Amino acid sequence: MKKSKNNRRAVIINKCSDGIFAQPLIDSLSSEIKKKYTDFTSPQNENEIDNLIDNSIPNDIFIIGGKKIMMTASRFGLHFREKNIDARCVFIPACPYNSIPFNDFSYGFGSALKWCAGLGNDMLSIRKNSRDNCRIGIIEIDGDHNGWLTAGASSLISEKEKVLSLTCETVFDEEKFCTAVSKKIKKYNAAVIFTSQEIRNAGLKRINTANQNISTALSKIITKKLDLESFAFIINPGKMFDSKHISKQDVKLGTLVGKAAVRLALRTAKQETNILIANRFSNDGKSKISFEIVPLFEAINTPRKLPKNYKTLIAMI
Repeated sequence: MKKSKNNRRAVIINKCSDGIFAQPLIDSLSSEIKKKYTDFTSPQNENEIDNLIDNSIPNDIFIIGGKKIMMTASRFGLHFREKNIDARCVFIPACPYNSIPFNDFSYGFGSALKWCAGLGNDMLSIRKNSRDNCRIGIIEIDGDHNGWLTAGASSLISEKEKVLSLTCETVFDEEKFCTAVSKKIKKYNAAVIFTSQEIRNAGLKRINTANQNISTALSKIITKKLDLESFAFIINPGKMFDSKHISKQDVKLGTLVGKAAVRLALRTAKQETNILIANRFSNDGKSKISFEIVPLFEAINTPRKLPKNYKTLIAMI
């Protein structure tokens, strides 16, 4: 293998819930690493990862995953800093929930978004044509604590006027909720409700109990207050998602992210032991993608919120 001028070594750690899901990104990353690094490896289990860190410190560790894995990545960086080791951790977001701060969108988000919207369209079609009296469908997106998938899927439904969206930023008011549902049923004879996992009222109290999910709580409210039937179910892109659902846009994005991660990692100053590769849309309103480096510790301590130009971003994916 031809050695690169920088004479550094690298490690790829894929921590996506479905490893195959990130394959386009991994293929691109591996290809670039082979060009720029003297050597690289990809440990397959926790013991291999621990042994690698303890016994043979690589120069750069590329970690692929979601929000929880971001914390793991930060611990690597702390270890390197405390031991004064010439190594750094490069965190690459691959999160269907788009929960990583400073990212306009994460690899996998576009695919998950279209998948959820497709299920919403199917649910609406079933409710409209149902032979029974169940005209309301409730879809709870498990794992969507920040609301990006919930709001996005709602905005992509073909008949938006028949959809209600409840995100973590929604202050739940039972009376207003029931009024909105009632109006949609009277006007359209069918409705779909998308909800994320963090729904609270004005007193910041969750609307569901510890042993009850959000969709079930909403269904009971609809039955009790409106005397209407509803069909509720939970979907989880992080667990249900696999390589069959990867969109062409995400395959392209994975290729671009892999190349950008290596390029930016090698440009980073030695004192930066932890970095996040952030994917951004250009400011000119076009769907041009750019990448930038963000200190990982800053990303960890930054809350994730829905932006004001959310619908514009969704339209670009």
